[in-house]
Amino acid sequence: MSTAREALPVVLLHGALRSSIGLAPTAAYLRRRGLRARAFDYPSRRGTLDDHAEALDGFVRGWLGESPPPAIGFLTHSMGGLVVRAYLGGVRRLGAEQRVVMLS
Repeated sequence: MSTAREALPVVLLHGALRSSIGLAPTAAYLRRRGLRARAFDYPSRRGTLDDHAEALDGFVRGWLGESPPPAIGFLTHSMGGLVVRAYLGGVRRLGAEQRVVMLS
């Protein structure tokens, strides 16, 4: 099993009208399997996708530091996928390998 520093970081994003609380069981499941999983919470009823992407950038930088890890994963539901697309497409182009799983 990989160490915490080597484990793939995975950011989970909820959909519209939801919160990160609903992703807690999924994050726990991923952590039990050796991943570094954390859920990002954003106010889906307020702000723009770019606002949420900027907030996601702050979350990722605060969690993983200014230098991106070699790889990072995103697990999204619904509107969370749009936030990640805005993040990766405009706000921050990570030098890291990115993997996105979108659930509808």
